[in-house]
Amino acid sequence: MIKEVLLKDVGSYDEEGASLTDLAKINYLYGSNGSGKTTISEVIRNTTAYPNCQVISKEIEQKTFVYNRNFVEENFGLSSKIKGIFTLGKDQVETIEAIDTTKENIEKHVEKIEKLSEELERVKKVRITISNDFKEECWEIKKRNSVFFGKAIQGFGNSKEKLMRKFIDESQNKRELYSYEDLMKRHNTLYEGSQTEISSFQLIEFNNVIKNQEILSKKVIGSDDVDIADLINKLNISDWVFEGRNYMEHTEGVCPFCQTELPEDLSLKLNRYFDQTYSDQLEILRLFNEDYQLKLQQTMKELMTLVDNSSDYLGVEKIQSAITLITSKNKANLKLIEDKLNEPSTVIVLQDITNDIDGINSEISSANESIKKHNDIVSNSREKKIELLYDIWRFLAEENQDNLNRYKKSADRLDKQITGRDYGIQTKVTNKTELEKELLQLQEDVTSIEHSVTEINNRLSSFGFTNFKLDTAEEEGHYKIVRGNGDDVGDSLSEGEKTFITFLYFYNLIKGSTERDDVSTNKVVVMDDPISSLDSNVLFIVSNLIKEIIVDVKKGHSEIKQIIILTHNIYFHKEISFTNNNQASNEEKFWIVRKSDNKSSIQQYDENPIKSSYELMWNELNLVKDQSLITMQNIMRRILENYFTFFGGITLSDIVEKFEGEEKSTCRSLLSWLHDGSHHINEDLFVERSIDLVENYLKVFKEIFYRMGHGPHYEMMMKEPNIETAVKDEVEQLAQKEIMEAVEQAAASTNE
Repeated sequence: MIKEVLLKDVGSYDEEGASLTDLAKINYLYGSNGSGKTTISEVIRNTTAYPNCQVISKEIEQKTFVYNRNFVEENFGLSSKIKGIFTLGKDQVETIEAIDTTKENIEKHVEKIEKLSEELERVKKVRITISNDFKEECWEIKKRNSVFFGKAIQGFGNSKEKLMRKFIDESQNKRELYSYEDLMKRHNTLYEGSQTEISSFQLIEFNNVIKNQEILSKKVIGSDDVDIADLINKLNISDWVFEGRNYMEHTEGVCPFCQTELPEDLSLKLNRYFDQTYSDQLEILRLFNEDYQLKLQQTMKELMTLVDNSSDYLGVEKIQSAITLITSKNKANLKLIEDKLNEPSTVIVLQDITNDIDGINSEISSANESIKKHNDIVSNSREKKIELLYDIWRFLAEENQDNLNRYKKSADRLDKQITGRDYGIQTKVTNKTELEKELLQLQEDVTSIEHSVTEINNRLSSFGFTNFKLDTAEEEGHYKIVRGNGDDVGDSLSEGEKTFITFLYFYNLIKGSTERDDVSTNKVVVMDDPISSLDSNVLFIVSNLIKEIIVDVKKGHSEIKQIIILTHNIYFHKEISFTNNNQASNEEKFWIVRKSDNKSSIQQYDENPIKSSYELMWNELNLVKDQSLITMQNIMRRILENYFTFFGGITLSDIVEKFEGEEKSTCRSLLSWLHDGSHHINEDLFVERSIDLVENYLKVFKEIFYRMGHGPHYEMMMKEPNIETAVKDEVEQLAQKEIMEAVEQAAASTNE
């Protein structure tokens, strides 16, 4: 079935175009001559000839049959030879039953294939969706990391598909996983930093002079061999006595403290107490102080040099923090040593800075390791860039691992479903192909063109066309149109005869085919005004034949799966579309094709919009009164003629007499304008000038009905009820109904 027809830049359809959407099994299209109906049928017949148009079908395996003027010319033009129509014979019952059974089996396979195909498309859409979602996840990871690793992971442009494949491939990357920080350092070295080698830092050499220095924890006092030693040691006044001894030389034998006479041997005893050992220990303490300060100055100099030469590889903050701590400890140590020198008998414990120096050296070693890597990278940049790229992708793949696992799980499940449905479709297609071969063989036994020519000739005879018929031509598989004596008719057929035999040919064609293999193919049928040039009797016959096709389509009893009928004839439209309640079923759609200002448009209706030709004229007037002046002139004239002249026997000149004075001139002007606009093509200047008169003429048109005593009829047809009309008695409303029925009859007879 055809689901949609898009018309654009063809015929009277402009670049905006128009469309038939959501077509049903049975579709009725009404439109006046020249409105654009034949363009629709021609686009369906030969879509490839119209690149801006499109015909969208649900089924692939179907054949479209279009009846329009081009069909007539192609099959009944200058040549009198006509392709024969293969149809199934009626005398081989068993074979035909076998054909029907095979066709049913083929249909079942087609339904199963369609169902599997729909499921396959649904699964494929889901598969595409999860693939697109994963692509976006991959893209987001690349986008986020491109800020840092952009120069290393270039080359994908905007190809999300290529990037996704890269992530899938890198999921097999088993290299060591490095941290983000390590990758950044390597990346910056290769792409952002200096490409020259960097000197490493020297470790701080610190000889711990504090270690093993017993003098610091030893009380430096005099000799124990002197009798005064006990008292000095007991009172712990060794330092005080040593200091006071220096004053004895200036007291002339008097104690500098108590002013009593000193013992003669006191000086000797003090000298013996503060002997050489005591002096040596003081020297050791003094040398230690000098050595400590010297090494301290050297170490601090090295530390400050380290700070001055620090780089991105060496954390200067940590170094400065350590220096501050060391400086503080050394200051305290110097004070302790000074106290020890002043009071040798005191015991001191200095703060050790070895661990602090070791911490700084650890930072230096770490920096030197990074510098070594930098220098190594610089000296082997090409190889290192390749290694870095592998390691970065290993890092990105790890970041994307959860997304990949989720994607693979869903993708594997959907791929299995796709494979299964593909296999099911292929199996059904293979079985269907075998059934179609069987069907062709069965049809080969019973199809022929003789049955069709007999059917057409019988119908011609029964409908009174006895002066010509179809006969088999000399060329195998063809017909020719001949007179009763067997002579070719040539070009002597009337338009009505040509139209009728053409329709009968098409009628039998859609029940068979000009190709033996297509006899049982599903068909879409399009008919564009098949009753042109036919008299009313034949029109009725054609209408009934088409109604038979419509009934078969509704019931699904034939290969015809869809029918589209286009016509300009109100009577024919009502005949073929008539239903008891005049309501469209789910299998029917109604459309009207219009052309205004040389532009065609299509409008769909929920129910049959064609009531009568007279009613349609009023509907058209409502639609075009603000659009097309030329169309409006023709419609207004036809309304007046149908209502007053054909039904009431009132001439248009009689209508003028109902007006007086200036109004009579205006009415006469309106009628002249209507007549002129219905029979001539207005010049642009005249059309432009007429625009200003339309409103006045519409008022005069309305006034005609009131002057003639038919104002309520105007209001009813223009859907403009007023309060006074609404309260008129039932008798007048019944009279209006009788008038309408009479007008419809008059309009129908006029069309015939």
